[in-house]
Amino acid sequence: MLNKSDIIKSHTPFFTMHGFDSNPCGSVFEKAFEGGRQVVEVQCREESDGVVVEYYFGIRIHSVEELVSQYLPTLITNVEESLTLYMSLDKLGNSRLGKIKISTTEELTELQSAIENFFSINGFSRLDQMSNPLNLEQDFFYQQSKPSNSNEMVEVAFRSIALSKLFNPEDYPVLRQAYLEKMDYSEMTPLTVASFFHFLNFLDHLKPIAA
Repeated sequence: MLNKSDIIKSHTPFFTMHGFDSNPCGSVFEKAFEGGRQVVEVQCREESDGVVVEYYFGIRIHSVEELVSQYLPTLITNVEESLTLYMSLDKLGNSRLGKIKISTTEELTELQSAIENFFSINGFSRLDQMSNPLNLEQDFFYQQSKPSNSNEMVEVAFRSIALSKLFNPEDYPVLRQAYLEKMDYSEMTPLTVASFFHFLNFLDHLKPIAA
């Protein structure tokens, strides 16, 4: 019967070959770039008849996370591990690579091949593109009007606004106003509301990284 270790081991040579290091937790592959890092996470849940596998990708922009961590009122156990963007792999362009259940070595081989093909053709280039803070800011800018629950909206708002202020300040007033109007303050705690306005006041007086 397959287990989590089999899944991780099957992917390790491929991601290592492309410059990713295996995180001590074993299920995360990381690649550093100037100002941040790329992350590919392989989540596995062992069941009696197989293993359910889900893939996630992430981007960390250090300057954004260091800034947001000072104001975002959420419990972050390790600020160094927080990610600016974190999404399931199917959101990167392949709906077939969402949640997958496998139980045989043949299915594992097929899954391994599908993941390697996806990253070789599209995945790595997309991660490289989003590692540019300006590109990532634009993604947030065009995503901001999509529906989201209150907690997700808070997380997105803090990071989106920080990205725009730091790397594309022309977008900052637009996003600032958009989130002010979109926030459902009735669903937010008083601490979150206060933190959000303190954060905006700080950003209003912050010098951008990129003009």
